[in-house]
Amino acid sequence: MKTILARRRSATKPPFIFGRTNAIRVFNRLMECSPQRLWYAFRLKAKKEKVFRLLRNLSISSQQFEGPVLIDCSFNVVGFFARLAMFRSALGLTNSNEIAVVRNVEANIWSAKSLGIADVRALPDFTKYGKEAEGRARAFMDGVQSTADFLSKKLPYEMPVDVILYDGVLKLTKKHTVDVTSKETFQCVAMAFETFDYVEKLLKESSPSLVVVSHAAHFYYASLCFIAMKMGIPVVLATSLYGMSKFVKIRQPEDLYNYVDRPTPEQFGRVDTNLQEKMESAAWNYLSHRFTGKTNDIGGIYAYAKRNEVVGRQEICERFNWDVGKPIQIIYMANWFDFPHTYGMSQFEDIYDYALATLATIEEATHTNWLLKAHPCEDWYKGCLLEDMINTDHLPHVGIVDKAWDSVSVLKAVDTVVTIHGTIGIEAPALNKPTMVGDVGWYHDYGFVHYPKTREEYLRCLKTEWWREVDIEHSRKQALRFACFHFCRPVWEKGLDIGDDTLLDALYDILPGALSHRDLVQREVENMREWFYSEARCFHTFKILKADDFIVSNVTS
Repeated sequence: MKTILARRRSATKPPFIFGRTNAIRVFNRLMECSPQRLWYAFRLKAKKEKVFRLLRNLSISSQQFEGPVLIDCSFNVVGFFARLAMFRSALGLTNSNEIAVVRNVEANIWSAKSLGIADVRALPDFTKYGKEAEGRARAFMDGVQSTADFLSKKLPYEMPVDVILYDGVLKLTKKHTVDVTSKETFQCVAMAFETFDYVEKLLKESSPSLVVVSHAAHFYYASLCFIAMKMGIPVVLATSLYGMSKFVKIRQPEDLYNYVDRPTPEQFGRVDTNLQEKMESAAWNYLSHRFTGKTNDIGGIYAYAKRNEVVGRQEICERFNWDVGKPIQIIYMANWFDFPHTYGMSQFEDIYDYALATLATIEEATHTNWLLKAHPCEDWYKGCLLEDMINTDHLPHVGIVDKAWDSVSVLKAVDTVVTIHGTIGIEAPALNKPTMVGDVGWYHDYGFVHYPKTREEYLRCLKTEWWREVDIEHSRKQALRFACFHFCRPVWEKGLDIGDDTLLDALYDILPGALSHRDLVQREVENMREWFYSEARCFHTFKILKADDFIVSNVTS
């Protein structure tokens, strides 16, 4: 069985022009060597060993957890293992029967074993699916002639098709939509069924009392979360954002659409009035740094740090030959294939459906001028580009934002913002820009965005002056308070900066300093224990709600 996606190699590395036998692989590895590369590898190996010794020692605990614990360790990034070490210490997982699941590569196996986990199991190659999975895929695809047909199908354990299978196919193929007629889609579906069978067998054989995962999307991660939850096994999603632990408990089917660490609307509305000003101040401090490119997350880097050509309203109108007196609305697009259903999107089949419906509507909405802005990480994700998917040549009142344009200057030049679920939906209201969302997301019901409740209402709003209904000042304050929950941290955490996962190997230089603050690490561990045994669902929110002051997270300077 051929693999679905070919392995990509760096442009600086030679191709495997002589085949792929072990001997030839060694030959090609030698061709890639250089003194600088060898020295870097030597130093990195020493750093890894040092950090994993720290993490192994940190994991030791006097606590006792009853029953086997299944830990997915296939996300081989040291930031995850740092979070895991604190969580193991919090619950005493090292004193239980830990089972680590890893990718079948030497580096990932080494990481799990270096943490002191004895039972390490390698994931199989799901692309080498068997006849049974192929037959189930054929049955699933029988009669499927459209994406709507695909989305209406059923999966084992009543798993949701959209967020698990549909989004997984999108991610693997890196397409704008699922091509239900392609062989590649069929292969992805067969691969998914092979994955589901493995997950079910893994859970039944290990009978864990707890499952810990790093992600909740794609065939493997999402089905592991969902099937475990359906079996009545507690699931903890040990993820992070902006260098902060953002753990979430997966307790019911709806949680697969709701795993952003955030307060409930009720918790958000009950924030003590004495804290609101502090929250707004901390959030604005963070956003001010973010807008000037001084945060180290991928989104912040690509949205703000990499764009520096300042433009004003006049320059934009001159570029597209627009009347400067007309309103300008900007539509921030999401990535086509980065798990669009994750936040509960239900009014559109996918981002492409959203884009086509939106474009067809604004074609007639000539009362205003429109800018379309590609997702800031479009070039990082690769795959489909907005400029290749959408043609606006026949629409004189619609233009595409130049990727060189400074994002903040563009935002200040426009009158309103439209998005589906990007962080711009928090950032824009904080800058006094009326903002509308096109579907359910992770902040649509917190009072700072205009939220049309149906597809038809959203498309109708595009033809109206919907922004006149928005209370700008109220939206600004609500957005800033929500931004504090999302971007900021309790003031006591100052110094406990474990770094954003996207920093990869640079984390080996960051972690020793952060973990040297033993009092802070111990307080984080104690908070994890208290949170796990509480009714609270989101760990970071749990800490924010207990805090009396706040600081920024991943600001670099």
